[in-house]
Amino acid sequence: MLKKTSSFIVNHRIAVLVLMLVLTVAGAVGSRFVTINEDLTKYLPDDSRMKIGMDLMDEAFPDLETSNTIRVMVDDLTGPEKAEVLEKMASIPGVESVDHDPLSEEYNRDNHTLYVIHMSCGYDSPEAQTIAAELEARFSGRSIVWQDDDPSAPIIPLRVYAVVAVLLLAVLFTMCGSWVEPFLFLASIGCAVLINTGTNLLLGSVSSVTNSMAAILQMGLSMDYSVILMNRYRQERQAEPDKFRAMKKAWSNAFSSVASSSLTTVAGLLMLVFMSFKIGADVGLVLAKGVFISMVCVLTILPALILLCDRLLTKTAKKALHVPMDWAARFSHKMRYGLSVLFLVLFVGFYFLQTQTGIAYTLVKDDAVADVFPKRNTVVLVYENQDEPCLTELSSRLEQDKNVSSVMGYGTTLGKPCTAEELAAMLGEMGGGVEVSPDLINLLIYQSHAGNAAGTMTAGEFLSFLSERMEHDESFSAFLDDEMRSQAGLLGRFANPEALQKQLTAEELAGVLAGIAPEGMDESAVKTVFMLHGAQGGGDTMSLSEFVDFILSDPLMSGFLGSAPPEQTQILSGIKALMDAVIGNQPYSGEEMLKIIGGLTDRLDKTSIEMLYLYKECMDHSQPPQTASPEELFRLLTGNVLTDPRFSALIDADLRAKLSEGQAALASGKAQLVSDRYARMIVTTTYPEESDETTAFLADIDKYLSDNSGGEVYLIGNSVMAYEMQKSFDRELLSITLLTALAIFLIVALTFRSLAVPVILVLMVQCGVYITVTVTGIMSGSMYYLALLIVECILMGATIDYGILYTNYYREHRKTAGVLESLKRAYAGSMHTILTSGCVLVLITAAVGRLFEDATVTAIVRTISIGSFSVILLILFVLPGVLAACDRLVTKKNDRSGDAS
Repeated sequence: MLKKTSSFIVNHRIAVLVLMLVLTVAGAVGSRFVTINEDLTKYLPDDSRMKIGMDLMDEAFPDLETSNTIRVMVDDLTGPEKAEVLEKMASIPGVESVDHDPLSEEYNRDNHTLYVIHMSCGYDSPEAQTIAAELEARFSGRSIVWQDDDPSAPIIPLRVYAVVAVLLLAVLFTMCGSWVEPFLFLASIGCAVLINTGTNLLLGSVSSVTNSMAAILQMGLSMDYSVILMNRYRQERQAEPDKFRAMKKAWSNAFSSVASSSLTTVAGLLMLVFMSFKIGADVGLVLAKGVFISMVCVLTILPALILLCDRLLTKTAKKALHVPMDWAARFSHKMRYGLSVLFLVLFVGFYFLQTQTGIAYTLVKDDAVADVFPKRNTVVLVYENQDEPCLTELSSRLEQDKNVSSVMGYGTTLGKPCTAEELAAMLGEMGGGVEVSPDLINLLIYQSHAGNAAGTMTAGEFLSFLSERMEHDESFSAFLDDEMRSQAGLLGRFANPEALQKQLTAEELAGVLAGIAPEGMDESAVKTVFMLHGAQGGGDTMSLSEFVDFILSDPLMSGFLGSAPPEQTQILSGIKALMDAVIGNQPYSGEEMLKIIGGLTDRLDKTSIEMLYLYKECMDHSQPPQTASPEELFRLLTGNVLTDPRFSALIDADLRAKLSEGQAALASGKAQLVSDRYARMIVTTTYPEESDETTAFLADIDKYLSDNSGGEVYLIGNSVMAYEMQKSFDRELLSITLLTALAIFLIVALTFRSLAVPVILVLMVQCGVYITVTVTGIMSGSMYYLALLIVECILMGATIDYGILYTNYYREHRKTAGVLESLKRAYAGSMHTILTSGCVLVLITAAVGRLFEDATVTAIVRTISIGSFSVILLILFVLPGVLAACDRLVTKKNDRSGDAS
């Protein structure tokens, strides 16, 4: 079968090459349409409570408004300059709003000032680039630093690819036997990368993390396939002058090595599919597919290129780097038992050491702004509406935490009970400012509870209330027109029954009547009345009540009134009725009071009287202070105030428009917090995304909710994601390790038909994993959980190939040679491939880890680099000694030369 396949590929090499190039072009075109998913929360397990909560939130709040942010830090600003900078930032095109508080420590520390820019555009959009350019231009003379909050992994820049290409060529030029070989290798692997990227369309989408590192890792994991095929061709070409027959033999002989190598790598990568966090499946599937495609391209494209360039390969032949390893073989043979003991010590020692390495579930990129002003860490709670009282109580507890900046939920904002003063202040802070007095708000709240039952007042109480409120309450005075406002204070003179019966001189009484008495009844007229009153035996003083009674009842005054217009008589009659009512001190309803005061003015109608009565009732019976939520207030304002004619004097067109706008804004805000069944609470903290304190904070919330909530409550946020992973990571790591080890064990066992060989190789690579975790922990302080899971699978699947290759050569030569000679020949046969492939994998991942700025990708590739280097060292300097010590276990009795030395 292999001979037929190799013959077909060689005989139809041009057609095969054209077909693969067409697939390459299709892959390159398709890669432009692959959806890149930048939200890692999409890869949460299906049973994750955070995942369930996010799905519920997306369903309940489909129109949820989000904005992207840029944090800007400016140094050495004075107070006026802070306001000026705020204004300039807010005026930048594309900026929706800017958060800043000149008095808050959250925005001001030492000589640093923080501004948070909100924008609706994407981080990579032209608008965002314009904002960055404007920040640079407008504040070029100041010390300014800014950092966006883009959570996605950036694309690896071309300069990093350039460095990787230089390193690849440097390794290949050093290790290859021709100056042309590296370009052939890169051509075949390059085609594989493009085809793999294009076929990601079949997956629907790939994560930004996978997209950033897939090409680099694909090259590093599959470069040895090209080396294996080229080495076999060179060996066959030396014995076979016909290049086509040589390629057929080389292809057939190399196929098993390439296929077995790719099989272990693919198997290791596919173990990532079993991660509960689906980013593992995303990485594993893309890389496993890439490794398989690389194998196909090496077995189809590379043979055609080698045959086409055979003459050029001969002309450009050079001496490849040869690293003599006989000394290592002798050392390994001599110290085989010591190396075996050393391996056990390393395995056990680093197993315990790696347990001391902390596991990190979030990574923080370098952020100069966050070094001064810690980033906001938001936790969102999604809960059923029936649990609003429980969550409101929780918000009160959370607000006592010094690390909690704010708690925003329905119960803490739109549904929070507030006093009239707090509600008035809130209205004043709204856009455009809505000025409504606390007294009016109290009136609305009272009316909503008590209805229109306004009670009764005596005439004196009514007049006192009218004049006092007119003097001290602008909102009250708005109920009356200008003329009535001018009379209100005068009417207050009639409020006291004792004052109405107090004896006054003509001059004093004229002063009391000033502004109220009919036209013509000035001081002179009053004195005339007094004179007539005295002529009838009266004294030289009269009370106001006596004065009016005398005028209206004495026949001698008929001539005096007869010359007065009817309205003047009406006013005096009105004063008489009012004074009688005041002196009588009887309670009157609003309708009765209207009849009494109607003789003095027509400016107070039934509506005004009813509102004044309600106002008085509210002030008398609204203790302790009544409360209402902002939502209730707007319902009253837009319902009662805008539609009730009693409030018409208070509402002008401008206020009416502001209330309508405020109602629309409130409805929009409520839609962000409450749906038909579920509600949200947003807790903003200064806790780190990951720390013991953060874990304790979330655990406290969890406990409170489990003890007090009636329904399910779901927590959402970066810290929550880390909290969930933290609780399940140990179990997941164990399962992934066992599955990977078992899969590789079975493949190696079937390959070698031995149990000892897979045990040794799997333990050797696992020791490399333990060393990697320990070294990474020493260098970085912790190990990124995703890097650990990925490196476990990649090292077990890919770098074990180096051990397989060396062991295969050792067992093959052990048939005809002793242990020492077999070790030498195994080094000679495998060293070139191990060094070439190993250096490529170690160096390119190290370069990306050093030059690329994304924290997640950097952590993963740097860990792979350290892990690959560790395993290569173990395979080159420990594995040979272990194989020699376990010679009787790793080789069959019939396959061993008699010389065991």
